[in-house]
Amino acid sequence: MHKVHHSREQIETDSNYSNIFSIWDRIFGTYTANVDFDRLRYGLNGFDDREKQTLPALLKLPFINET
Repeated sequence: MHKVHHSREQIETDSNYSNIFSIWDRIFGTYTANVDFDRLRYGLNGFDDREKQTLPALLKLPFINET
């Protein structure tokens, strides 16, 4: 249930915060029941390349200005 929260789609990211007790998401209206897990993509856009997922690259990330 919670893995939907790590989706790249904003509407899915803003849902299913709870990991164990879904009652909180149901109470606050953040529960998403219908999810197409075949099309669900996790993570951040722009970080799919393997060289961007290495420890050195991740440690440099806060110091890179890409504006």
